[in-house]
Amino acid sequence: MEILTSLLQFWDSEHTGIISKIVASASYDTLKKHVDFKPLFIKIGKMFSTPEKAETFVKEICERQGTGSLGQDINKLYTEVSGDQAPSDLFPILSDWAKENLQNIKNINNFSASKTSGFVIGSQTAGRDINMIQGNYYANPENNED
Repeated sequence: MEILTSLLQFWDSEHTGIISKIVASASYDTLKKHVDFKPLFIKIGKMFSTPEKAETFVKEICERQGTGSLGQDINKLYTEVSGDQAPSDLFPILSDWAKENLQNIKNINNFSASKTSGFVIGSQTAGRDINMIQGNYYANPENNED
């Protein structure tokens, strides 16, 4: 179970299975598209010598498997990334951020895109013509007589 999963479950014990599935299937890059990490980076940025180390720490929280001891996992990860002991206010900052973003992270599972019109063409290569276009290929849909 990812460290982030444990942190989120700390605040939402009734939906632990949902959170586990969401975080397990969502990489840090996916989470960045749906969750605002900027407030977290502002708060923890001063705890690291470089912004890159702060980002590495957050990425690892999102992707690294935890041992089941949330506090120890966070402290160990902080020490690995920064080389120092974790500040005493690190866990409360992470915990508050997780609580504030819990619903946004749950909503990742509900995200869906719908296609209203256009073409669907997959990745194709051929030496000749490809005639497998799906979608509305008529200039005027009202006049699409077959």
